[in-house]
Amino acid sequence: GSCPIVITRTYTVKDLCGRSTTVSQTINVNDNTAPTISGTLPELSAEGCNVDDAPEAYTTVTALREAGLTITDICGLQEAVTSEQTSTGSCPIVITRTYTVKDLCGNSTTVSQTININQADFTIPADGSRTVACAIDAIAPTLPTVTDNCGTALTGSLKSGYPIVSVTDGSGTVTYKYTYADCEQNTHDWTFVYQVVPNEFTPPTNQSVDVPCSDAVETPITPVITVCGENVDFGAPTISNTVSNGCGEVGYTYNYTVNGVEYTWTYTYYVSPTPFT
Repeated sequence: GSCPIVITRTYTVKDLCGRSTTVSQTINVNDNTAPTISGTLPELSAEGCNVDDAPEAYTTVTALREAGLTITDICGLQEAVTSEQTSTGSCPIVITRTYTVKDLCGNSTTVSQTININQADFTIPADGSRTVACAIDAIAPTLPTVTDNCGTALTGSLKSGYPIVSVTDGSGTVTYKYTYADCEQNTHDWTFVYQVVPNEFTPPTNQSVDVPCSDAVETPITPVITVCGENVDFGAPTISNTVSNGCGEVGYTYNYTVNGVEYTWTYTYYVSPTPFT
């Protein structure tokens, strides 16, 4: 045998006349010393989503030696090695892989290796935009569907200081910016920009009315103009009066502003007395 090695030792005893008798002894040579392993296996990293994405395990003593270990045994080694592994965490997944090296007598020594499974960076959809007529229509946009590299849905968070409203005289932009982050703390920003372009404005036509006397003149009712949900303020009018001897004009002139452009609306009373009979 070899493990153990069984030795049968036979002794021969002789008398003075040369007659002999033998006696036997059994000696078992046992190998109870486990293999010696020195050095460490390198910590490995791989991109993936589960333990199946880890690199293949080493399967031979030769492969372990090529990976950096020194492995010896006083009586010889089995070339094949076995391994088992456990894992913890999810991002990253940390795998502890334990290799068992045996000698020819089955004595064994273990060595462990750490493997990290990291998620690859994710991608973000293209930024979005839209044209609206009013800044009040630039509401928070519908966010795109974003997933990490392993298919888990990510939620965008509005960045501090947003939305940024840059609108003057009804024109400009409103910008929203959202940040997405995966469990590896990879981050990407997604931006949505509203271009605010006001609708073309058509001012109301001027108005006039004939009245028989100045007593019929009164402050006119101004048109109602609503721009982006707010009524335009006409303010106080400028009044002109050219009535003399019962005839003439009384004019009300209003100045108002829409989207930074100043307009004028007038209401004129034409005073002309009824013919006297």
